[in-house]
Amino acid sequence: SDQQSLDRNVPDTRPPICKTFTYDRSNLPKASVIIPFYNEALSMLLRTIHSVLNRSPDSLLNEIILVDDCSPDEHLQQPLATYVKLLPKVKLVRNDKRQGLIVSRMRGARMAEGPVLIFLDAHSEANEMWLEPLLDEIRKNKKQVLQPFTDAIDAMSLEIGEPGIYHKGSFSWDLRYTWIKATEHEQKDASDTGLPFFTPTLVGCAIAVDKNYFEEIGNFDEGLKVWGGENIELGFRAWMCGGKVTTVTCSHMGHVFKEFPYTFDGDKEEIVQKNLIRVTETWMDGMRKYFYASTRIFSYKRAELNDEDLQSLNERKLLRKNLGCKNFEWYMYNIMPQLEAPPMDSVFYGEVTN
Repeated sequence: SDQQSLDRNVPDTRPPICKTFTYDRSNLPKASVIIPFYNEALSMLLRTIHSVLNRSPDSLLNEIILVDDCSPDEHLQQPLATYVKLLPKVKLVRNDKRQGLIVSRMRGARMAEGPVLIFLDAHSEANEMWLEPLLDEIRKNKKQVLQPFTDAIDAMSLEIGEPGIYHKGSFSWDLRYTWIKATEHEQKDASDTGLPFFTPTLVGCAIAVDKNYFEEIGNFDEGLKVWGGENIELGFRAWMCGGKVTTVTCSHMGHVFKEFPYTFDGDKEEIVQKNLIRVTETWMDGMRKYFYASTRIFSYKRAELNDEDLQSLNERKLLRKNLGCKNFEWYMYNIMPQLEAPPMDSVFYGEVTN
């Protein structure tokens, strides 16, 4: 990463039709971009910032808020603070102690002055004209959670892969994020028309949402600790509570996929598993038995919620009730019919290893 220019040129990965579109910028809302980080490579973080500044119209970018989740690395201390003072519209705040990705995102969201929030990972790279299509979709319909189309950046060479196939976000019954191939007609529509397409869940590395709508539906669930499950949870909540989740075909964001993009204090497996249990208990109704059937077979996934966790969980269940959300069977039937349910009498469900 250190050998690549912070202002490097990137291939324009948008479908050709997108390059013909124009937008009335005077009619679009402004965005606050929120980038939490922990021990990120300085050059990677700065390239993320530079890409947003270089490829965002000044009139549409309200600010970039960097949230340092108490990084100990020396290069993210004074060197970073000195550098960002030279950049326009960039603010740097630091947590006094480790809070995790989700709480750090919410700290940035509460500071944000723009009417649209965009959450980015610190190892991302904005493509050409990435911002206008997102803001135009929010202008048309505020009750949706958006994501740009994600282009994979190779972790070693930093080459940006051009999309050949359009995918949607999905999940397995143990709540791992998965990809499913869009249908042929959806792929043709995306390529030929540049129109956005619905997706059941969010990949999580880049999310755009109207700030007021986000607050109305409960923001990120801050009971989810550090990292894990927040993208699945927000997808469930948006769809089940009267909104929708959309991939914006003409907005492209590069992303370096890491096995675990956030470092954990404590038992990583237990933290993630408790997050997924929280998502399950809040949203999956009777189908939560499939989650437990596919996870309890593994001893390291047998986490338990404590009294504090359960009290916090009840608050999210009350939020769901107050929002008048639909049940999980509705979600499966209308949004995720491709995912086959296990047999009703399953005791265990998942993988066999030796």
